[in-house]
Amino acid sequence: MSFLGSIGHLMAGSGLKELLELIYAPNAVQHMLSGKSVSRALRGHFIIHSAPNALLYSIALGGTIPHLQTAGMNDPCYNYLQISLIISIMVIGF
Repeated sequence: MSFLGSIGHLMAGSGLKELLELIYAPNAVQHMLSGKSVSRALRGHFIIHSAPNALLYSIALGGTIPHLQTAGMNDPCYNYLQISLIISIMVIGF
């Protein structure tokens, strides 16, 4: 089993699959979490990794994320929907 496949095995049931399905098709996510689609899996993991980091940096540095500020969601108490919004913004590239 590859390293990405072991991540998929260890993170089963954690919501990683559902989070990746916001970006990719369900069949593609299955291949990503089994370690078969390496480049797609790396891109997906980087996107998921960068979204919470952007939130943490904005909280720690007292900055704002412009897309959240215009949406009226610049509150330090973030939830799953706000993180998925940031991921979709990063994927679309606004």
